[in-house]
Amino acid sequence: SGTVSLRQFYWRRTLRIFPAFYAFWFLLMAVVVFRDGGRPDAHSWSAFFYVSNYYSALNDHPVNGLSHTWSLGVEEQFFLLWPAVFLLCRGNLRLMTHVLVAVIGCVVIHRSVLTLVFGVDQSYIYSAFETRVDQLMVGCLVAVLLKRRALEWFWTRVCVHPVAPLVTVALVVASMRIAPLLGGHFRETVGYTIQGILYGVLLIQMVVLSSTPAWS
Repeated sequence: SGTVSLRQFYWRRTLRIFPAFYAFWFLLMAVVVFRDGGRPDAHSWSAFFYVSNYYSALNDHPVNGLSHTWSLGVEEQFFLLWPAVFLLCRGNLRLMTHVLVAVIGCVVIHRSVLTLVFGVDQSYIYSAFETRVDQLMVGCLVAVLLKRRALEWFWTRVCVHPVAPLVTVALVVASMRIAPLLGGHFRETVGYTIQGILYGVLLIQMVVLSSTPAWS
């Protein structure tokens, strides 16, 4: 319709996530209570309210049936903030580009300071919203750049040959393998952002090359 409805947006988000997640949560809690004789703990309730990413960040990322919900926390916190930014900037996509680049840059600096200056544990860097939101912002940035038809020369070059996605995947793997060689700080400083950018490029390559025999 050419308009933006926050109400409809959040209603669709609710229908997409809440029914499946809360069905899973209540089923898991039933197992905990009736089979194991336990009760919902702090981690369970943090997952219920979509803040388990910070519970994991502050508690060494416990491994249990709710461990994966940290990413849902990051996602839902992102969707509380991004729509407002989008509404403010949607009339000026150049400004939105600058805002996204600035946020991504600030997250990299913040994450690097936490890691290199304060020695913050990698569990916090891995799970906290403000240390991982740059990857989601990269996705937004890719969408805005495509909408603006910016960097067309770059998109043309990275999508010109069916072998190109293999190069991108190789770079993703290399970024994971190189981390231990750099003392373990590569991932927690710039690695997450670099991987986010590579995944953004890979997504566009898959769309553009989907009509080729190799990727159809």
